[in-house]
Amino acid sequence: MATGTGSGKTECFLLPILGKLAAEAKRRPDAFSVPAMRSLLLYPMNALVNDQLGRLRLLFGGDRLVDRFVAWAGRPARFGRYTSRTLYPGVRDAKKDQRKLVPLERYYIQALKDAQDPSSQRHEQAVALVEALRSRGKWPAKADLAAWYGSKGSRW
Repeated sequence: MATGTGSGKTECFLLPILGKLAAEAKRRPDAFSVPAMRSLLLYPMNALVNDQLGRLRLLFGGDRLVDRFVAWAGRPARFGRYTSRTLYPGVRDAKKDQRKLVPLERYYIQALKDAQDPSSQRHEQAVALVEALRSRGKWPAKADLAAWYGSKGSRW
C-alpha cells in the first residue's frame, strides 16, 4: 500500500528523532552538550534531501524549540547534510572558499542586503524572497548569515 504526498511519512521518523534528542538534552545535558552524530538519515535522491532540509530547518530551527534546547543543555539541536551538491568535499581552505562560496554571496547575501536596504530598487522583492525562503526552510540556517559569510575580500 502506497501513501501520498502529505500523508505524514516524514513525521513518522522525524518526531521520534526529535523526541530522542529532547530527552537527551533534558535528562543528560552534559552528554548532549558534546557535539556528536546522534542520528543518520539516508535518502536515495538529492531532491528528497533538499526537500527534507527545509522541513528540518523549520522543525529544529523554530525559536520555541531552539530556546527549549538551549535552556536544557546550553545549545540547540544541530544537523548537517552532505550531498553531491555540497559546496565541496574535504578540508576547507581559502582558495576553495573563494571559488566555491561566491554563489552564496551572489544570491543569499545580496538578497539579504537588498531586503535590509529600503533604498534598494529590489527592496520589496528581496523582502518577499527572504521571507518566503525562510518560511519554507530554504534559507541557510545561520543566526546571522552576513556575519557568518564575512565581508567581501575577508578571509574565511
